[in-house]
Amino acid sequence: MNMELKNISDLFWRVSPNLFFASIVLGIITGLSYATLIPFILYATASDKSVNNQLSVENYNFFNSPTSEMGWVFVLICIGIVAIKSTSTILSMYIAERASVVHRISLYKRINALPYANLERIGQAKLINLLNVDIPALTVAAANLPVIWISLVTVLGTLAYLIYLNSQVFFFVIACLFISVVCYQLPIFIGLKFFSKSREYYDQVQLGVKGLIYGAKELKLNHQRAEQYIEEELFEPEKSGLSADVKGKSIIIFAQVYGEMISFLVIGAVIFHLPYLYSITTTELFGIVLALLYLTGPVGIILNAMGELQQGKVALKKIKTFYQELTEEDLAEQKQSIQQWDRLKLHQVSYHYPTRTNQFALNNVCFELKKSQITFIVGGNGSGKSTLSKLISMHYLPSSGAVYIGDQQIDKHNIRQARSLISAIYTDFFVFEKIYGEHQQNKIQSYLEKLELADKVSVVNHRLDTTALSDGQRKRLALLALLLDDKPICLFDEWAADQDPRFKKIFYQDILPMLKSSGKMVIVISHDDRYFDCADQIIIMEQGSVRDIKQLTQKPALAC
Repeated sequence: MNMELKNISDLFWRVSPNLFFASIVLGIITGLSYATLIPFILYATASDKSVNNQLSVENYNFFNSPTSEMGWVFVLICIGIVAIKSTSTILSMYIAERASVVHRISLYKRINALPYANLERIGQAKLINLLNVDIPALTVAAANLPVIWISLVTVLGTLAYLIYLNSQVFFFVIACLFISVVCYQLPIFIGLKFFSKSREYYDQVQLGVKGLIYGAKELKLNHQRAEQYIEEELFEPEKSGLSADVKGKSIIIFAQVYGEMISFLVIGAVIFHLPYLYSITTTELFGIVLALLYLTGPVGIILNAMGELQQGKVALKKIKTFYQELTEEDLAEQKQSIQQWDRLKLHQVSYHYPTRTNQFALNNVCFELKKSQITFIVGGNGSGKSTLSKLISMHYLPSSGAVYIGDQQIDKHNIRQARSLISAIYTDFFVFEKIYGEHQQNKIQSYLEKLELADKVSVVNHRLDTTALSDGQRKRLALLALLLDDKPICLFDEWAADQDPRFKKIFYQDILPMLKSSGKMVIVISHDDRYFDCADQIIIMEQGSVRDIKQLTQKPALAC
């Protein structure tokens, strides 16, 4: 479902159009029912029976009087309002909750469909805020819409009754309300600006919290740095965000209080001024004042909801920016399968990061990788090894040049199929608690023993009972997932860096040859020069280019 929104009501309309329409209709009926109460009350008080028998009321039982029929009608109207408004409100609440879930699911899919380079650029904090801050704010704003519609219909119905009472007073009230609403928009506009600032500061706070948690070890070792970090990355944006938020809410509160007094200001003008301008009877004046008093409720509800609507608009702007700027990967609906192959080739591949204009991370790279072959990629920091690995795994797509599997060039028609051939463990790996796929328990147990984790971790119902292990042991859990996936291309980015010398030796001299002997293409980014003899070829990177390719057991590699 396409969940790109143009306005707040789209959140409801896209999810449940029929229920949304029903909610609107019920809201209109509720508002009209509210609006009928004033003329009905005035009619009852002006009734001949009510006036003529007011001195003998004590002779009648409750709801057994000359006006008892009107009393029962009044009760039925009230019961109807309770039933219809409850139904409308519950329906709106259900749609809002469902819309929130559907929208989050849509964003999950959108995030999953983003090019990996965009995902890196956005960062974790903004995405978490989008899901945990913006969508709830948008949902709350949308949930206020039916309440506003009910109040608006009530206001319109009451104004219609004012026309019936006195058209001159009606136009005066309309003019006052118009001027008041225009004046009300100014503080609302200013409040919106402060809410936008507060939302930006909240993004900064989330980034600061991320550093506080993930950088805890470093901060513990440097008290001065910790204090400076907390002050600059947490305290300052927290204080600035609080200031902006309080200013915005204070302005909104002022506007709401001012809005609540609009009806009373109009009542004052009607009582103290209009009787001397227009011919208004006492009965008309009583009806007009009662109608205006009745307006204070729905007008107050509408104005009080404006604060949450403004915050919803800020959230909607954030969500719209996400949808507009961050496009999905260009993947064709018509998929092409990968034909039989035995090699992967990069031909004149160049790549530059989108945020670094004309600065190439890789330039004119050419080489060939084969099944049943171990390739080491080596080089200094910043030489392009990690970028190259993400091109091989197709997380990045070349800015120019081409990647081939067998004789097939990888493009939007077959990139999903190509990625399904690859398993990779990067330095910023993630361990999933669930073992996905159908695997026999004895096979899982065998790998746990081989990885020396059998006494640390158990797998129950295809779930790891813990991932709270050392970095090196968690990397072995990632290796467990790779071994169980059993894909033909295996890529390791500095995998052995966190391993003790004994298990490092097991990795290079046991696990890698095992993968090679099973016909897999093995790519290892490594600085462990004492194990370079395990490789069939070594690709040496320098300043984003291939400086040299050393063949240890195979014929010379492809050259550009």
